[in-house]
Amino acid sequence: MATAGRALTARRGLPLYAGLGALAVLGAVEWPLAVGIGIGYAVLRTKGLPTRPTAAR
Repeated sequence: MATAGRALTARRGLPLYAGLGALAVLGAVEWPLAVGIGIGYAVLRTKGLPTRPTAAR
């Protein structure tokens, strides 16, 4: 719960979460899709993108 609280209260993510909520309320996207996108965004923000090992030249 603490991780979710940090991710959801982050100021940089607020416009995304507000936009997803607005799209779900207006019916532009289904609410399960909006929730999934929001959770995915929160996970990527807290864990970061996976990095590929670079080959030595």
